[in-house]
Amino acid sequence: MAQEPFDAKPILLIENERAYADLLKAAFAHVKVRNPLAVVTSDREAMSYLTYLLKQPEPNCPALILLAILPQLCNHSRMVRWIRQQPLLLDVPCVVFSADDPLDTNRAPHELVCDYYIRKPHDFPQLLALASRVRDRWLNTARV
Repeated sequence: MAQEPFDAKPILLIENERAYADLLKAAFAHVKVRNPLAVVTSDREAMSYLTYLLKQPEPNCPALILLAILPQLCNHSRMVRWIRQQPLLLDVPCVVFSADDPLDTNRAPHELVCDYYIRKPHDFPQLLALASRVRDRWLNTARV
């Protein structure tokens, strides 16, 4: 039986470490996330990418935005504030993807304008577990 085509919304990853972005892409592929992963290395690139998507005749908002920023800087992030000002992006989950422990902050995620924190794993098995959690929590993907 032929499988129907799966037209997944992209995941936007804002990560300045290209090697880590490549590992995350491999982890998503391994756990059968079929959403394309768009990687940009700065707020400016992310804003350009999202502006392009939103100006299409049929806007294609990302399924998820992963931001590699420090949790304590989340409410000061120009990127997060800009995302929250875009009406078409209000329902897109914004997740801080950080090497710092999000529990070090005294503020709740909603106070920091982000939806959730994910601590960056430092080995591939942990990265696979994270990719599975992201898939199961935020992505509605058809699994092969």
